[in-house]
Amino acid sequence: FPSHDIAHARCGAVNHGTIDFIRVGCEPHLVGREQYLEHLAVPHPFATRSHSFYSLFNDKPALLFSPIPGHPISTDHLTPIHLKQIGAWLAELHRVRITANFFEHRFHATYLLDTLYPRIAQEINTQHKDAALCLKEHLTEHMNQNISVDYRFDTLPQSIIHADMFEENLHFEQDTLIGVLDFEAAGRGPRLLDLAITLQALCFDVSTQKFKLAHAGALTHAYLDSTVITVDEIRAWPKLLTYSALRFLITRLHDFEISPIKTSQPLLNAYRDWETDRKSTRLNSSHSRASRMPSSA
Repeated sequence: FPSHDIAHARCGAVNHGTIDFIRVGCEPHLVGREQYLEHLAVPHPFATRSHSFYSLFNDKPALLFSPIPGHPISTDHLTPIHLKQIGAWLAELHRVRITANFFEHRFHATYLLDTLYPRIAQEINTQHKDAALCLKEHLTEHMNQNISVDYRFDTLPQSIIHADMFEENLHFEQDTLIGVLDFEAAGRGPRLLDLAITLQALCFDVSTQKFKLAHAGALTHAYLDSTVITVDEIRAWPKLLTYSALRFLITRLHDFEISPIKTSQPLLNAYRDWETDRKSTRLNSSHSRASRMPSSA
């Protein structure tokens, strides 16, 4: 991240050998307010000699924290026992108190739909016509106004949300969840959006094109065991699932298809290949997903 972005920074973990670096790029006071997350199994940065939590590294803001033990478990090997722990951890995260002006999570609708999507819409229409049809189904009716209006969810209960609960960000030790990494996308948002993102990232079986209902049930029941949700949240659940699918599809297209990330390292497991990812995030199947999940939750 350019150094001038320090004023707008949030943190995200990047493993680099035996030392974990955290990128800082949109809201450094999340780092400075460590008390928000200090009781959760998350990285805690070291203070510098000047009592800051970051310094410049090759002209970019960076900070250090102790390596988180354990290791990720692939979605193919996650069990309902793992998902139960993840649901309980999400509920604990969402109970952390924040102020009303706490910065929004990275994938809020104004950024995703009013900024990122228009930037690549033409390329999607010409290069990925199947994806364009899916997006048109959900977004065309909003094209004469800010697209994000229908996906703001401002009236739903808000909390800190992780917004990126993929397998590589969850560390287990002997099947016990002991750490959660990568808060680069974290911020204030509708708490059930976090549950929807997690459900779609960890409980959808690409090979069968169906949700693993035992996994989804373990995740949602563990979350609901300590979270009282509102009637408005229940009504918004299908749309939250749809928005989660929109988030996956648009960011995958932007990051890996239209503006490929240049790296000498293998792509993250979360991407895999386009064909697999396209199937797992197809928006024309999100209606059937949404209709199933509220009852199972």
